[in-house]
Parts: sequence; structure tokens; C-alpha cells
Amino acid sequence: MGLCQRTGWGCIATQRVSIRIVVPPSASHRAVRDADPARLAWLLPVAMAAVATAPILRNFFFHDDFFNLYQVVNDQPWWRFLLRMHGGHLLMTRNAVFILCYDVFGSDPRPYFALVLLTHLVNVALVYRIARSLTGGWRLACVAAGLWGIAPANLGTLGWYSVYGQVLATTAALWVLSRVAACATGAQPRPAAPLAWALVLMSGSTCFGVGIGFALVMPAIAWLLLPPSPLRRRTLLALGTVAVAMPIIYDVAYHLDVALNAAPPTTSLLLGRAMYFGEHGRVLAALLAQGSANVLFNGIAAPAWLAAALVLGAALYAGRLAGRRLWRPLLACALFAIGSYAVIAAGRSFLATASVDVVATADRYHYAGMIGVVLFAAVALAELGGGWSAAPRLQDGALLAWAVAATALVMTLRLPIDHHDETRAETNQVLEDIHRQISAAPAGSEVHIANRVFQSVGILISVTPALYPGTAAVFAVFEPSDLVDGRQVVFTTADAAVAAAARDGRRSGALVRLTPPSPDTTKAAP
Repeated sequence: MGLCQRTGWGCIATQRVSIRIVVPPSASHRAVRDADPARLAWLLPVAMAAVATAPILRNFFFHDDFFNLYQVVNDQPWWRFLLRMHGGHLLMTRNAVFILCYDVFGSDPRPYFALVLLTHLVNVALVYRIARSLTGGWRLACVAAGLWGIAPANLGTLGWYSVYGQVLATTAALWVLSRVAACATGAQPRPAAPLAWALVLMSGSTCFGVGIGFALVMPAIAWLLLPPSPLRRRTLLALGTVAVAMPIIYDVAYHLDVALNAAPPTTSLLLGRAMYFGEHGRVLAALLAQGSANVLFNGIAAPAWLAAALVLGAALYAGRLAGRRLWRPLLACALFAIGSYAVIAAGRSFLATASVDVVATADRYHYAGMIGVVLFAAVALAELGGGWSAAPRLQDGALLAWAVAATALVMTLRLPIDHHDETRAETNQVLEDIHRQISAAPAGSEVHIANRVFQSVGILISVTPALYPGTAAVFAVFEPSDLVDGRQVVFTTADAAVAAAARDGRRSGALVRLTPPSPDTTKAAP
């Protein structure tokens, strides 16, 4: 005897007799019927995000990008860059991607930002998948993923390639959450699946600071979403191991960075400075409120506290209607947001001594955290809107009209996108000046070019030319060889510290020289 289930029917078959038993359509059966048009529904929020964020393809490198690219071409040995930390972030996986991108794309920024855009669209699809698992409705999942995907605040992260690590860390966390959420709704993974989830989560933790926050909260999220079972025990063991290991890995990587790269001590990403501990809670609350405003109002000026009150109020009312059944997914979504924002609050609370708004309103801090907020709101709305019984065609039309209107409204009302045209202009001017001097020199000569400060690398780095030797570093990144048109290029500097720091570099060792050997700018090559 075999057992099969179809939409609205139970079927028990023998060799000769088939008996049909009519079963009233349950919620699960309705979900199955509803699944056919939902197979491609994820394309709607992805299309919204693609239209809203495609302008980043015109972006240029900015501040830390120049510094990182210079390290990629100059670190000796090359793997030293893999272990470099910056701003307290654990970046080994992001640094590996940086090296790979430079090897493949060189110094053309367009493929870099095409990769950023593609990764963001993958994240939008993952948010849709998670929202659908948590809410049971594909239309609401489209709204949740679309709202987050087009949020103007995302451009603060997507438009700056050095922050791509946050996008990658979010991808890893979303993939793990999508698998956990699917298992919570009945999916049966392979026994070794939790190990794969743990490895992906660990790789995300070495992409950016928020990845560590996700690693610390993901065991609790899995415990909240998964029912008691051997799968939950295996998952908690695998993800719990990552959560315990990450502080240790962070500490080891920090000391390696100090030892190998002579990095100065930095603020701990996990705990922050003890003297600023009192600011952590204020900054975390401000980030959560601002993240709610970024998602709910999508760039329209409105008080952050109002958005937070609306989201919390809806959740409390939905929880009252649904009872304890709703609190577990709500808490899981809240933890996802807190995991991202708490690490940022810990690492950046020292800025809040001047103003909490300095941190809370910085768009690049909200990419990952807003996902937890929008999923939290979607779970609440799924309960509050469960009684809407409009015709499916009417619902589909309303969804499509909203998608078009919301995307158009965001693109119309948001602030102009910063494509970093000023840094592009300075870079082009520097390269033009260098090539003009090279062209003016006799064929076969050694061209001596006075090194200058490069402002677009950012004030914090430009004031330390030993770390980034100005126009010589720009040349090293954008020119694959020191020999151009048969002329050997040398950058001269009167700063002994710059020359001394350059000696250990793969490119700068021969490219940067302390004062020219003669007053002439060129001399015949031997």
C-alpha cells in the first residue's frame, strides 16, 4: 500500500481499489495551491532592487579602497594582506576576495561594483525565501524583500567597495537562516547539513564585523525556530561551536596582525573600550530605531522613534492575538537585527560621546541590521493581515502596483547617489600628470617623478604617507609595471620614513626612492 497527498485530497491506493477521501482544504493545502504562481515571485523584489541599486555601477573607488588596493599589489609576501585587519574588523575572507578581484579585474571599478550588485540581488532573494518560510505567504515575502532591497540606506554599503565584506557576511548569515527557516517548516536536510551551515557561518564571520555578531546569535535563532529534534541538537552543536570559537579566532588574528604587519592596537570589535561601555545600549537602541525608519519610511524624513514604535506596536498586538506561538519567530528576527547592530555599537560607541546620531545615521551601518527589522515586521503583519480574503487577482494587482510605485518613489525622493566623482577626477588627474612626465622624457630614460600626497585616500591615511605613499601608490595600483613605454619610472621623496617603509614592498621597493641622485628629473638609463 502506498500513501500520497495531493492538493485537497488524501489518496490511499491498493492494486485494485482506489478510495478517495475528501478532506477540507487546510492552510497547508492552500499553501501548496498557492505555490505555483510563487515559483517566480522572488523575481519581483529582485527586479525592484536591481532597478533601485543599478546606479552603483557608475561608482568609483573611495577612501579605503585605494589603501586596500595598494596593499594587494604591494604586501610582501602577498598573503600578509589576508591577515590584515582594518578598523577592528576580521577580514580574511573579504581580503581573499579583494585579491581575486584585482587579479581578474585589475583597476577597473565597474566589475567590482557589478559583483556587489549581483551579491545584493542574491541577498534579496534569500530575504524573500526566509520571509516566505516565516510568514507562509509569498506576497508578503515579496513586500518584505522588496522594501529592504530598495532601501536607500543600502547604498551606503553597496556604493563603497571596501564595505563589500558586510554584504558577503550578510549573504552567509542569510543562507544559514534560510536553511534553518526551511527546516522549521518541514524541510529535511542531510545529516551533515549543520556542519555545512557552521562552515558558511564561520566564513561570513571573517568577512566583516557583523559576521561575528551573526555567529554569536545564530545558535539562539536556531533554537527558537527549530522544533525539538535530533536536527536541532546537531544544529546547536555545530553553530554553538562557531559561536565559541569566533572570539578565540578573533584574538589570534588580532595578535598575528600586530606581529606581522606592525599594526597599532585597535579598539576591540567584540567588547569595545570599557570606558565607552555605558554608550553601547544607547547606540544599539538608536541603531534599531533608525533601521526601522530606514525600512518603514524608505528615505522619507520621519522620526526614528516613530518607526520603532509602529513596528513594536504591531508586534505586540500580533503577539497578543496569536499567543506564545508567535513569540519564537519574532524573537529570532529580533536577534538577527541585534546580532548585527550590537557589534557595531560595541565597536563604534566611542564616536557616540560626541553624538549618538553620528553612528545611528551612518547608512553603511544598516545594511544587515535592517533585514532583522523587516523580517520582524513581516512576521507580525502576517498575523494581523491573515484575515484578508480579497480575490487572488486583486491581491496580485495590488502587489505589482505597490512594487512599481514604491521603487519609483524611492528613486525620486532619495538623495543623489554619491558616485565618488571627486576621487575619480583626482585619480585621473594624477595619472595624466604622471603620463605627461613620462612622455616628455627621452626614450629609454629613467623618469624621476616627485611624490605627492593623494587626498582621495582619506584624511586618516593621507596624513601617514609611510602607510600610503601618495601618488606613487596610485601609480602602483593603476599601472601593472614600473616600465612604461620603455621608460623606468621612479618616485622620489624627501621623507626618510616613506622611503624606509617602501623598501619592504613588492612594488614600492623599486618604485620609491629617497631624493633623486641628481638635480635632473631624468637621466640616461644604463
